[in-house]
This record gives sequence, structure tokens and C-alpha cells, in this order.
Amino acid sequence: MTLSRIARFIAVVMLLLAIVAGGFVWSLVTRPLRLPQSPWEFEVKPGMTFSAVAHELETAHVITRAWPMIAMARLQGVDRAIKAGNYEIESGITLPGLLSRLTQGDATQASVVFIEGATFADVRRTLRSQTHVKN
Repeated sequence: MTLSRIARFIAVVMLLLAIVAGGFVWSLVTRPLRLPQSPWEFEVKPGMTFSAVAHELETAHVITRAWPMIAMARLQGVDRAIKAGNYEIESGITLPGLLSRLTQGDATQASVVFIEGATFADVRRTLRSQTHVKN
């Protein structure tokens, strides 16, 4: 074999590897996540790292592996921009969509209703009965 044939062979192998890697990345970006149920709720606690959130999503079987999500966030420079809160995601959401929600703080909101004329004790009792209200 001549040197030029070896160089062409290596170039073809590198091109094939690039195509396979590109297909893998494309499937990660376009494939909807597998949610345990739809809508699916989860909480990002204050102070949680992006890596910890990705590992929790992996444990819940929403994502197959944590590293693609972590890598995508680092490549986009948003791995430190995660916002705490309660999130609700629907079926059909992709990894970039989830990443966008987590970094934009697109968390769910809850409301508490107080009846006019309620006493302070009634207000405290109502607040204690709400699971989404923290002390």
C-alpha cells in the first residue's frame, strides 16, 4: 500500500466516524424524552448543581444518561444558569427544550386562596396544609 492510499483510507474512516457521531448527537437532540407520566413534575432545589439535576433525571429514567445533558449545557455555557423551582414537563419535550426550561426558570407556580375574614390562625393552618409552601 502506498502512503496516499493509507491517507485516503484514514480519511474515509474519519468521515464515517464523524457521520456516526453526528447521527448520535442528532438523535439526542431531536428524540423526545421518556417521561414516567405526562405531565411529569420534578423539583430543582436551591443550590443544586446542573450535574445533580441531570443525575436525578437519569435515576427517574427521563434521560438514559446524564453526560449528554451535562455536555450540552456546558457547550452552550448554561450549566451554571439552572434555576430552582418546581417544573412540569409534557410528553414530546426534547433535551434542548428541557435545558431551555431549566435555565430560563420556566417553573410552575402555585396559588393559595385565603377567605376574606379569615383569622391569622386560619391563614397559618391553610399555609401549613399546602405541600408546595415551604417554611
